[in-house]
Amino acid sequence: VRLYGEAAVIRYLARIEIVVGGEATPLRHYWHTDLYEKRFGDWRNIWSQATAIQ
Repeated sequence: VRLYGEAAVIRYLARIEIVVGGEATPLRHYWHTDLYEKRFGDWRNIWSQATAIQ
């Protein structure tokens, strides 16, 4: 987590398996980056991006 005043950036690695129509897709790894901003005293996610790792 990196804080920049009223903003924070979080980057993490996630392993995700998605189920579509009752069938699971293969487990994949993703880099996630999320941007949070403190608004009216609460932290809110204002942007999120994920990139699949080959």
